[in-house]
Amino acid sequence: RAVQRAPEGEEESMRIGRARQRARRAAHAYARRLGVPPPLVQFTHAPRPGFSAATHEAKTRHVVTFSREALVLPTWTIRAIAAHEVGHMKERHTLRTWRLVLMVAVTLIALAWVAPTPWWLSLPASLAAMPVALRVTMASVHVNHEIEADRWAVHLGTRILRLRERFARHEPSWLHRAIHAYIIAEARKAS
Repeated sequence: RAVQRAPEGEEESMRIGRARQRARRAAHAYARRLGVPPPLVQFTHAPRPGFSAATHEAKTRHVVTFSREALVLPTWTIRAIAAHEVGHMKERHTLRTWRLVLMVAVTLIALAWVAPTPWWLSLPASLAAMPVALRVTMASVHVNHEIEADRWAVHLGTRILRLRERFARHEPSWLHRAIHAYIIAEARKAS
């Protein structure tokens, strides 16, 4: 008896459908284990190369967005990414990031206000300095958020550090490789 195979296009869509289900189930299971509400899991085309997933807060719940390119990865990788993103939810990194952005902006405006020069001269200088100040501040905060999320992923029993080591090998920039190495070392201290 001959086994009938689905046409190639249908087979691809069935494989992506199964990967989507695995990603949803993994994110919901890890959220339950960490005591956070289950996220809404979405799928999109990658906004930039190397992007696999992101977490953000909507009005009522967290949203975990996977790239469609991440869906062709092995199951252990999808689970590790889902656990990492749920770690961001557990630590409330989105809320903490917005609070920090607001604090930096208010601080720069307050410094312009109390500066000895007239405010109409110092306020434009503060506003011009804001993107640089935010970028420097957010770079250090981002690394700490990644370490915290990786620690939760390790706590949930995924192989996130193995995945991060693989990413680090393919980074073109020595700075990004060094950042990945630092995140791996810090997350290993917790495990």
